[in-house]
Amino acid sequence: MQEALAAHKSAKVRARLAANKAVDSDILRQLLRDPEPDVRIALLRDWWMDRDMELELAQDKNVNVRFAVAANQHVGTAAQLLLANDPDESVRARLIERDSHFMFTLHSRAQEILAQDVEQDIRESLATYPKLKPSAQLLLAKDDEICVRIALARATRTGMEVACARMHNCSCCATRKAACIWRWLKTAGCLPQPRRCWPRTRWQA
Repeated sequence: MQEALAAHKSAKVRARLAANKAVDSDILRQLLRDPEPDVRIALLRDWWMDRDMELELAQDKNVNVRFAVAANQHVGTAAQLLLANDPDESVRARLIERDSHFMFTLHSRAQEILAQDVEQDIRESLATYPKLKPSAQLLLAKDDEICVRIALARATRTGMEVACARMHNCSCCATRKAACIWRWLKTAGCLPQPRRCWPRTRWQA
């Protein structure tokens, strides 16, 4: 039955089959070669996704397919790195536009690649990414375009303001508030890199 549906003349039928989570892996592989982009896009999964298939879709000849992979909330690290280097600007931009999904964090290496993107709009968009890693922050802080640096400064300030608001509304004691907000800032990447504190010598005392 599945083989017959996979060979059906209607692309809508084949797409519905591709979206079915109970389809055999051999049939999915067959649909991965389907001539219709919508059928290949239907192979994407929200939670579980075969990483080998995902990599093939991330390198698909059709930009709409690659765009759909970039929009997936659970795209793997290897696919992220491919998409961060995608020749199409819209695919790279879509990788950043996650709608602040709490389950997804763009890999640090992918962030570093996008922080050096040739397109200013992408670097500026990355500067506002809520889970920006310190390594990407450092690259953006040295960006030649002032708009990128301003976006980074505003995003960092916003993160600090949110942290202060959380502390104000927290019902914990002062010590627990401080510890809670420190963890949040560290996760958000808002804390500066630690510096080594050398002991003062006798002549400096």
